[in-house]
Amino acid sequence: FSTQPVGNGPFKIEKLDDTSANLVPNPYDGGRRPYLSRLIFRFFPDRSSALAAFNRKEVMGVGQIPPVDLPKLTSGALYSSARPIFTAIYLNLDNPLFQDRAVRQALLTGLDREALVRRALYGQALVTDSPVITNSWAYNPQIHHYGYNLDEARALLDGAGWRDTDGDGIRDKDGRRFEFKLTTADEPTRVAVANMIARQWEELGVRATVNVVAAEPFQDNYLQPRNFDAILYGWNTPDSDPDPYAQWHSTQIKDGQNYSGWANKDADRILEEARRTTDSAARAGLYRDFQTLFAQELPALLLYHGVYEYAVDSQVRNVQVGSVLLDPHDRLQTVQQWY
Repeated sequence: FSTQPVGNGPFKIEKLDDTSANLVPNPYDGGRRPYLSRLIFRFFPDRSSALAAFNRKEVMGVGQIPPVDLPKLTSGALYSSARPIFTAIYLNLDNPLFQDRAVRQALLTGLDREALVRRALYGQALVTDSPVITNSWAYNPQIHHYGYNLDEARALLDGAGWRDTDGDGIRDKDGRRFEFKLTTADEPTRVAVANMIARQWEELGVRATVNVVAAEPFQDNYLQPRNFDAILYGWNTPDSDPDPYAQWHSTQIKDGQNYSGWANKDADRILEEARRTTDSAARAGLYRDFQTLFAQELPALLLYHGVYEYAVDSQVRNVQVGSVLLDPHDRLQTVQQWY
């Protein structure tokens, strides 16, 4: 079935091999017959090869263009959609440096996240303070937004007892310097973001040494065993239900995705109640409460959520891509109307 799949969409597979998938209109689809008489997906070894083929006009569309490659795009129309792929700095809450909520608030307030997005991601991300995507039915627009304010961040650290008592540029408290490792996988965009974060925190008197590790052992050697001080990582919400239980409930600390080790009774109660009820309005209210609590406690420092870039040749008309893509294939939801 993987090589001869059966479906009920507007197209069916006519031919499939290692180089391409050829699709033709499905005569058994009960919906509107596509204007296109053929749709061919070509497979490439990597994204840069696909983009090069698009620039040579060998293909008429290319998806998931990394921000670093956007300047290489030479023609076509570019469609952008938000993706529920969040990037954050997980703080190891077992580390005494991060156990004070005021310190976590200072670290986020001292980050110019708009500058991170603008410079490292070419503007192709959206700054967020919520683990729920902005136009979800459960999003809380009233949560506190942490804008960049260096003076406020410094005041928060001063109030928490972190001061530069010896004049070396690094804050200290009770004989301990405010320095730690910021771990990230060896991926160009992530490394660029991590280095910018470290430079910004230096202005706060906080030293974060960027620890770049190979992508292969990143999960097994650092993320899963919680072998980090702070770690730059992202997660994907793969469906329309924004339930954040897997990332933030205390039962997920040991073997789940609660990598910061956040154990909060109020958060647990809210997440459990939201799973028990089938009342959509009640669930939305509970998730709004959770976002308010998350923004207060900051178990992780949310940076931004992703943007999906889809380039299409200008000859292709009536392309409509939704404002949010839960999955990359969602860009094709209106393909029967393209011509």
